[in-house]
Amino acid sequence: MGVPTGGGTLFPTDSANPRGLFELEEVVAFNEEWLGLLGGSWWAPPRVAEQTWRSIDQQKLEEDRLILPQFSPDNRAWFVKDPRLSLLLPLWDRLSMRKHPLIVVLRSPREVARSLNVRNGMTLRRGMALWWAYNDALMRHGRDRSTLLLDFDAAMASPKITVTAVRDFLAVAKLVDSELPLTSVGDLVEANLRRQSDREIFGSAESLAKGLDGMYEHLQAHHLGSVPADFPSVMPDWVEEALAELGEFWSLQVDRDIHKHQAQVLQERCETHETLRKTHEALLQSYGTLQQNCQETHEALQERTKTYEALLGSRSYRLGRGMSAPLRRISRARNRG
Repeated sequence: MGVPTGGGTLFPTDSANPRGLFELEEVVAFNEEWLGLLGGSWWAPPRVAEQTWRSIDQQKLEEDRLILPQFSPDNRAWFVKDPRLSLLLPLWDRLSMRKHPLIVVLRSPREVARSLNVRNGMTLRRGMALWWAYNDALMRHGRDRSTLLLDFDAAMASPKITVTAVRDFLAVAKLVDSELPLTSVGDLVEANLRRQSDREIFGSAESLAKGLDGMYEHLQAHHLGSVPADFPSVMPDWVEEALAELGEFWSLQVDRDIHKHQAQVLQERCETHETLRKTHEALLQSYGTLQQNCQETHEALQERTKTYEALLGSRSYRLGRGMSAPLRRISRARNRG
């Protein structure tokens, strides 16, 4: 619809996303770094108290506003797409100093779990726990802003109605013209690119999924509307356990990375010490050679000094120069007599 990304590098297309992700590398890296600072990752959502968002260091915010062009006060019309935003909406509000309008695309917990399972090897149970965590964060932080909720299944079934609703929503936000023509909308929908359409999953995960159906259906009922203010916020026990497991796994990975870094630093120090040791040995060897040369030179100088002293002490040397002329005169006088 013509809304720019605001600046950045789009992820390239690949076999999994032949039309592209429409996500910016810089935004994803920025969000992942912040999730790490908060104690987690996209796959291990950190538990962040509301007070934390209000207590972020102002200097840190000022520095981070310079990282992404989207935070520039002159850059008002843009959109970004990244699931991590679900967990970081309060941060982005503070960085941009305004509450952004939000479009939420709702997927089935079964489809999300299956996608994470085949793409990342995550268990179905943990995948559905992430579905709950992301949607819970979206509902909590989306209630006090302009939002549009789109059910993925309903959007695929009625693309023209959905795209019209998106245009109208963006027009209210003054991001597009309300009279923007929408032609050939159906051509934009490629159903063959949809990989996950699970209506049922097998094993114990299905019983967990059924426990989420009520929440999912409650959200589905708000298709083309705002996010509901009454999203169930009581976390199921199994979701809490699964998220705790992911958090522990993330902590172990961080500890592993720290230990790997410390081992690398130690290895570099050992290599530096070894280089210094070899250098020290080479210097000692050079010093020994220099000392020996000095000793030999000193002894040679002593021998030369003795020779000079012997010459200076001899009678012939003492008379050899200063007395040579008088001696020659005396010799000639004797010969004449």
